[in-house]
Amino acid sequence: MLSHLALDYTNVYGVRLLLPFSARWLRLDMTDVIDPWILAVLLVAIAAPALARLVSSEIGARSGLEPKRGWAWFALAALLVYEGVRYTAHERALAVIGARLYEGTVAPRLAALPARVNPLLWRGVVETEDFVVIVPVDLMEEFDPSAGRIEYSATSGLPLDAARHTPAFEGFGRFAQLPFWKMTALADATRVELIDLRFGTPRRPGFEAIAVVDAQGRVRESQFSFNGPPASFK
Repeated sequence: MLSHLALDYTNVYGVRLLLPFSARWLRLDMTDVIDPWILAVLLVAIAAPALARLVSSEIGARSGLEPKRGWAWFALAALLVYEGVRYTAHERALAVIGARLYEGTVAPRLAALPARVNPLLWRGVVETEDFVVIVPVDLMEEFDPSAGRIEYSATSGLPLDAARHTPAFEGFGRFAQLPFWKMTALADATRVELIDLRFGTPRRPGFEAIAVVDAQGRVRESQFSFNGPPASFK
């Protein structure tokens, strides 16, 4: 139970550890929600004792609990080392991102989001009052802030206000930790999106709430959508 909560705390999804006293989401952004290295370690720790029992039964050796305990300790040690590497890389990525100015502005809020496989690749999110910068970070190369893309979040408007009060947007607004609002004009309506930048980008949203609002401010439809993580950090 505690190990499950700890793994949730280290990834970008997070966990509400303080319930029922606080609904705040706590997270370290060190790993992706699905981390192949963590899954590989757990799979080895589960499969190895079973394979050992199979071999022992074939040769007639006596089975015991020591192999299980040994592989459990291996999994724990491997995960601690891996999370330590991830933590160090995450802190380094934040330091690299925070050491630069963006459009002459010191970013008041930073995030470094992990690549699924490579612990040295991160997606930086720089939030200011006027815009958001999404920039790739490769800890093996010199950081280039000009490689980032500036995105401007919608801040007001009748369609946005109408969508904001729908159940889908109210619920998603409580969940989103890096919210980004986007409005797109359609033929006879406006598409409103509330995107959580932990799971995607404005141009390739991952987890988001979507609404279609007509010119009179009536919400035609609203829903959640999940399209998967961005294909790359560029």
